[in-house]
Amino acid sequence: MDYPTFTLSLTRMSAWAIQQAVKPLATTATVEQQRDMLYLRRKINDAILRFEDEPETLTVEIDVYEKEAWIIDQAVAYDGTGGHICDLLLQLFRGLWSLEYGLPATLVPEPKLEVPS
Repeated sequence: MDYPTFTLSLTRMSAWAIQQAVKPLATTATVEQQRDMLYLRRKINDAILRFEDEPETLTVEIDVYEKEAWIIDQAVAYDGTGGHICDLLLQLFRGLWSLEYGLPATLVPEPKLEVPS
Protein backbone atom coordinates (compact mmCIF):
# COMPACT_ATOMS: atom_id res chain seq x y z
CA MET A 1 0.00 0.00 0.00
CA ASP A 2 1.33 3.44 -0.93
CA TYR A 3 0.94 6.14 1.66
CA PRO A 4 0.40 9.66 0.34
CA THR A 5 3.04 12.31 0.89
CA PHE A 6 3.42 16.01 0.32
CA THR A 7 6.50 18.12 -0.16
CA LEU A 8 7.98 20.51 2.38
CA SER A 9 10.46 23.12 1.24
CA LEU A 10 12.98 23.46 4.08
CA THR A 11 15.26 26.36 4.76
CA ARG A 12 18.52 25.78 6.60
CA MET A 13 16.94 27.24 9.77
CA SER A 14 13.80 25.10 9.59
CA ALA A 15 15.83 21.93 8.96
CA TRP A 16 17.98 22.60 12.03
CA ALA A 17 14.89 23.41 14.11
CA ILE A 18 13.33 20.06 13.25
CA GLN A 19 16.62 18.24 13.83
CA GLN A 20 16.92 19.75 17.30
CA ALA A 21 13.27 19.15 18.23
CA VAL A 22 12.74 15.55 17.06
CA LYS A 23 14.57 13.28 19.51
CA PRO A 24 13.47 9.70 18.80
CA LEU A 25 15.51 7.99 21.48
CA ALA A 26 14.89 10.59 24.20
CA THR A 27 11.17 9.97 24.40
CA THR A 28 8.59 7.61 25.83
CA ALA A 29 7.23 6.97 22.33
CA THR A 30 6.38 3.46 21.21
CA VAL A 31 8.86 1.50 19.10
CA GLU A 32 6.79 2.25 15.98
CA GLN A 33 6.72 5.97 16.78
CA GLN A 34 10.48 5.98 17.40
CA ARG A 35 10.99 4.28 14.03
CA ASP A 36 8.90 6.99 12.34
CA MET A 37 10.93 9.70 14.09
CA LEU A 38 14.23 8.08 13.09
CA TYR A 39 13.12 7.91 9.47
CA LEU A 40 12.15 11.58 9.58
CA ARG A 41 15.47 12.50 11.23
CA ARG A 42 17.35 10.74 8.41
CA LYS A 43 15.54 12.94 5.87
CA ILE A 44 16.29 16.06 7.90
CA ASN A 45 19.94 15.11 8.41
CA ASP A 46 20.26 14.51 4.66
CA ALA A 47 18.83 17.99 4.02
CA ILE A 48 21.28 19.56 6.49
CA LEU A 49 24.20 17.81 4.82
CA ARG A 50 23.02 19.10 1.46
CA PHE A 51 22.97 22.66 2.84
CA GLU A 52 26.52 22.15 4.10
CA ASP A 53 27.79 20.54 0.88
CA GLU A 54 26.05 23.05 -1.40
CA PRO A 55 26.30 26.43 0.36
CA GLU A 56 24.41 28.22 -2.44
CA THR A 57 21.33 26.05 -1.77
CA LEU A 58 18.52 28.10 -0.22
CA THR A 59 15.91 25.33 0.16
CA VAL A 60 15.79 21.56 0.15
CA GLU A 61 12.56 19.75 -0.61
CA ILE A 62 11.60 16.61 1.26
CA ASP A 63 8.53 14.43 0.92
CA VAL A 64 6.81 13.72 4.21
CA TYR A 65 4.18 11.20 5.19
CA GLU A 66 1.23 12.23 7.33
CA LYS A 67 2.80 10.60 10.43
CA GLU A 68 6.00 12.59 9.88
CA ALA A 69 4.02 15.80 9.45
CA TRP A 70 2.31 15.26 12.80
CA ILE A 71 5.69 14.55 14.42
CA ILE A 72 7.01 17.89 13.14
CA ASP A 73 3.81 19.67 14.21
CA GLN A 74 4.17 18.31 17.72
CA ALA A 75 7.91 18.93 18.03
CA VAL A 76 8.64 22.42 16.73
CA ALA A 77 7.68 25.60 18.54
CA TYR A 78 5.92 28.44 16.76
CA ASP A 79 8.26 31.41 16.38
CA GLY A 80 5.80 34.18 15.50
CA THR A 81 4.30 35.47 12.28
CA GLY A 82 6.88 35.60 9.52
CA GLY A 83 9.38 33.36 11.31
CA HIS A 84 11.07 30.34 9.74
CA ILE A 85 9.05 27.93 11.85
CA CYS A 86 5.81 29.80 11.17
CA ASP A 87 6.45 29.37 7.43
CA LEU A 88 7.26 25.69 7.96
CA LEU A 89 4.10 25.13 10.00
CA LEU A 90 1.94 26.88 7.41
CA GLN A 91 3.36 24.56 4.73
CA LEU A 92 2.71 21.63 7.04
CA PHE A 93 -0.90 22.64 7.74
CA ARG A 94 -1.58 23.15 4.04
CA GLY A 95 0.04 19.82 3.21
CA LEU A 96 -2.03 17.97 5.80
CA TRP A 97 -5.12 19.77 4.56
CA SER A 98 -4.31 18.69 1.00
CA LEU A 99 -3.98 15.05 2.10
CA GLU A 100 -7.25 15.22 4.03
CA TYR A 101 -9.24 16.67 1.15
CA GLY A 102 -7.39 15.07 -1.77
CA LEU A 103 -6.06 18.36 -3.09
CA PRO A 104 -2.85 18.69 -5.10
CA ALA A 105 0.36 19.21 -3.15
CA THR A 106 1.11 22.22 -5.34
CA LEU A 107 -1.08 24.23 -2.98
CA VAL A 108 1.79 24.17 -0.48
CA PRO A 109 3.51 27.55 -0.97
CA GLU A 110 7.22 28.19 -1.23
CA PRO A 111 8.76 29.75 1.89
CA LYS A 112 10.00 33.33 1.86
CA LEU A 113 13.70 33.23 1.11
CA GLU A 114 16.41 35.48 2.37
CA VAL A 115 19.58 35.48 0.32
CA PRO A 116 22.59 35.07 2.64
CA SER A 117 24.97 38.01 2.63
